[in-house]
Amino acid sequence: MTNSTSRLITLRLFNLTIGRIGWIAVGFRKLLVWALIKRRSEGRYVATSRFFVWQDLNER
Repeated sequence: MTNSTSRLITLRLFNLTIGRIGWIAVGFRKLLVWALIKRRSEGRYVATSRFFVWQDLNER
């Protein structure tokens, strides 16, 4: 997801208007953390040990 101008303006308008209400701001922040970080982090990185077997390194 890239930051387009329209998204940044929309986020700024939200922050200047209803984003100033505490519980709405906290809820929106939790929603963003879930949508942008937690949901996408599953399966994104693979442990390096899956790419090779340790015994392959000892043969050299």
